[in-house]
Amino acid sequence: MIKLQIESPTTTYDLQILTDKTTVALSVSASDLPTVTNFSLTTVDEDMARYFENYIAAQVASRFQPKMANTQFLSELQTLVSTLLANWQASATPLDD
Repeated sequence: MIKLQIESPTTTYDLQILTDKTTVALSVSASDLPTVTNFSLTTVDEDMARYFENYIAAQVASRFQPKMANTQFLSELQTLVSTLLANWQASATPLDD
């Protein structure tokens, strides 16, 4: 599991990359958002899942910094979602209280 926190002037975003056997998932949450957004990809085997875990971790590391403006964070997230995660399965779950 890889965790990253990004502080904006108004909130702190949590990004988490998790691999479970053949599935890789990226989740995005923040304390002031009502849901956790998840993007998941199921691969053919565990080696391929680890490859995609490392790939998405590298992409996240190159796009996000520990402190960013809200607009910059959301712009980079939108670019990530529309390009690299376009074929990943997206879902949203309510944020735990």
